Amino acid sequence: MPTYVFTSKDDSVSFEKYYPIGHRPEKVKSGGKWCYYDVARTHSPVRAMHGALWPRFSDAAGVNPSQVKEAMAADKKLGVPASYDSEGRVKFESHSHEKKWCEAHGMYQRNSYGTGRDADRERANANAKMNDQNERARELIDAN
Repeated sequence: MPTYVFTSKDDSVSFEKYYPIGHRPEKVKSGGKWCYYDVARTHSPVRAMHGALWPRFSDAAGVNPSQVKEAMAADKKLGVPASYDSEGRVKFESHSHEKKWCEAHGMYQRNSYGTGRDADRERANANAKMNDQNERARELIDAN
């Protein structure tokens, strides 16, 4: 099933949700706010940089559900507290949280989204373009 990104008008809520092809709604309610289908973030190769994936859960860094309490205690002791879902997947609040958690556990975080001025410039340009596309998409949705 495809993954779609939904974002509130004030950009304070953004999340991914799966829907079968042809069954995606234009807007859904989350946390008491209406969130609209975010075309730009859904189709952006860099959407992880703009908050659409945070918080997120990791299967790869997860544990067996019976080990969640032990893992949470270990995370706290290492200085990188984290929570886990009922399936044992660790919840990362942000890219920096994920990176610190991985480093504390001796893991290499391969999903680096770039560093340095060129990457920052590319991120800023992609973000500006995405914001423009979001605003146009929201205007079209509200007009209907």
